[in-house]
Amino acid sequence: ILFAPTWRGKVNQETDTSRKLHEELTELKEKMGDEYIILLKTHYFAYKFFENRGMANICVPEWMDTNELLSIVDLLITDYSSIFFDFLPSKKPIIFYGDDYDFYEKERGFYIEVNELPGPFCTTIQGVIDEIHQLQIVKEQYEGKYNQFLQNYCYHDDGNATERFIDIVLKGKESENVIKNENNKKKILFYCGGFYNNGITISAINLMNNLDYSKYEIVVIESSELHDGKENNIKKLHPNVSVLYRVGSWNMTIKEWYQHQLVVRRGLYSKVMRRNAPKSMYKRELSRMLGNANFDIVVDFGGYNSFWTLLFACGSDKKKCIYLHNIMMKEYEKVINGDYKHRKNLKIIFSLYRYFDKIISVSESANSENFNDLHQYIDHAKEKMVYVNNVI
Repeated sequence: ILFAPTWRGKVNQETDTSRKLHEELTELKEKMGDEYIILLKTHYFAYKFFENRGMANICVPEWMDTNELLSIVDLLITDYSSIFFDFLPSKKPIIFYGDDYDFYEKERGFYIEVNELPGPFCTTIQGVIDEIHQLQIVKEQYEGKYNQFLQNYCYHDDGNATERFIDIVLKGKESENVIKNENNKKKILFYCGGFYNNGITISAINLMNNLDYSKYEIVVIESSELHDGKENNIKKLHPNVSVLYRVGSWNMTIKEWYQHQLVVRRGLYSKVMRRNAPKSMYKRELSRMLGNANFDIVVDFGGYNSFWTLLFACGSDKKKCIYLHNIMMKEYEKVINGDYKHRKNLKIIFSLYRYFDKIISVSESANSENFNDLHQYIDHAKEKMVYVNNVI
């Protein structure tokens, strides 16, 4: 018998259940007698508590591969652990035991209700012992659910996975087990401005809800930082939109850091600055977040955040667009509580317009004024500066 409970508590605040498990293991051994060998396999989060108490010897060693261990097991006792999925192909019985169901459900939640499991669920160790004593009845009673779980979750677990892996990955053989997620849709990457409670967010949501998803695959990239309204606004996006979040920070050399600081202070107005900007660092950061994904179009729909504008401007995507949601020179001059609200970012962004294929205002009149104010920063400004009315 393998007794394999999962851990309790929260990550980095795990609960020490070593004494309780020791008591339960002892009771199992005493009441089951010599007919059974009972092994205790703890979660690696919990194993340290047994080590600290000098009781690691009562556990299956951490170095032992769990799947090899399961190959010798005749009966599995577990609680809410996914280990039972690995054990299912053995077609041997499983007994579920958890005396803290209500607490666990509240704290961690369940994917599958206990009354749907392929074995009895007990709330006391004595209940577990009683079920072991009538194991043949348990097998017959749960045969249907057991087979259904095998069909739903283990339909490829036939012992030949390594052979299939070698054929497909190393020998390049065709297989019905390979699912390709490629499609012929145009792939478009958006940055939408942070999803604040403002007009840009409303415009982005309306646009996403009016696109033809049979033609376009839409990905939105966003900072992982939360603020009021952000989560709810993202939830309003069309369900076909994929949202990726930026976590962590970019990798840079000391030289690139200094080059970036110069860009932040001066923008890319001069040829010298454009030549010495750390463009490879900006490309590398996009690659860190997106992997090898290639987009047909990238759209800086926000237009006010110099970080994202820099990444999109210096990326190697086929077509780049940036939105101008206002008369941007007036935004540059805007003063709120004695401070220029947008000047720091827009000073950089104006110098980046030259890298975009389309600079899109949201009305004809705004485009006209933006052209008058900003055309000197943009090569072929007449062709590049266009307007697209916001979607209602």
